[in-house]
Amino acid sequence: MLSIELAIQGRDFALAHGCKLEWHTYPMPHSVCAEEVEALRVWLGAKLRA
Repeated sequence: MLSIELAIQGRDFALAHGCKLEWHTYPMPHSVCAEEVEALRVWLGAKLRA
């Protein structure tokens, strides 16, 4: 498991090197919530259609 601080550093590094990414955080303990699963479903659906 990564800390949010380390994840933010990774995000910032990727952006600084021209990577396109989507970034979402969710106010919850280390688990999965319905909103997160829905965001993943939408993202994956778009990638599979591309």
